[in-house]
Amino acid sequence: MPPIINGEHSKITLNTKNVFIESTATDLHKAKIVLDTLVTMFSVYCAEPFVVESVEVEQPDGSVVVYPELKYRHEVVRVEEINKKIGIKESPERVADLLTRMCLQSEVIDGGKNVAISHGFNNIVKTIPSTNTIANQCSRDDVSEKLKKPLSSSKAVHIANPKTLEFQVARTTLIPGLLKTVSCNKKMPLPMKLFEISDVVHSDEQKDVGARNHRHFCAVNYNKTPGFEVIHGLLDRTMQLLEVPYTEDKTSLHGYYLKAHEDETYFPGRCAQVIANGKPIGIMGVLHPEVVNNFELNLPCAVLELDVEEFL
Repeated sequence: MPPIINGEHSKITLNTKNVFIESTATDLHKAKIVLDTLVTMFSVYCAEPFVVESVEVEQPDGSVVVYPELKYRHEVVRVEEINKKIGIKESPERVADLLTRMCLQSEVIDGGKNVAISHGFNNIVKTIPSTNTIANQCSRDDVSEKLKKPLSSSKAVHIANPKTLEFQVARTTLIPGLLKTVSCNKKMPLPMKLFEISDVVHSDEQKDVGARNHRHFCAVNYNKTPGFEVIHGLLDRTMQLLEVPYTEDKTSLHGYYLKAHEDETYFPGRCAQVIANGKPIGIMGVLHPEVVNNFELNLPCAVLELDVEEFL
């Protein structure tokens, strides 16, 4: 493709009438999304707005595929379910009209939300949810005790309608993403030192959406030796920049210190919990060999992950 897209025939000048748009990716689904987005954006400036020409792509197996697809994503929604979730009573025709106002055909999850927006949240009559019990509803602790299940433990947030299998659950840690990056760059010279600062998602029944975001900082050191001292130095430098001093007083509410910790993800005896201002904010250590092998890595890894939400 590069000789074609970068050639004399496809170059763009002031006299160009036809623009060839090409998308390259390792994921076909994402490539389609990018291509459709670019094509629709540029179509606004066409001689005939919103009209584009398709291209036939011949695959190695001889099959022919036409791009861009620009197809609608069809979903079936039940009006009864939307009315029940929102707390309104509207006919299918009325719901279709409300969705049309939002410039949507219909979607399973967002359909109900857009119906509520178009209908108007202030126009929804407040009612008490129906319940089958005749007394007070059971508390979470009561349910946990009866079912003998630790409902209070943190669980991953599941995506209701994922478009790809890889994104079915919101991540609760940044470690897998960094290890996957290391695995894809094993040919790079050692040592490999990577970091990421991004959000993770945890279940939280106290929130309206049932989940909360936390900003995490994660770093990995991949080398012939574990390099625990490398991430230890990174922790000290990070805390210095955050103006959190080191303390040897384990009861102090000011400063940070390390506490021996056991976690199945880390090698036994090579793991420590980071305590700052009296609360655990992270964990550091040498990853367990089984974890390293699961990412097709053959050298030890030392990892540091901190919850920096408290410092923002």
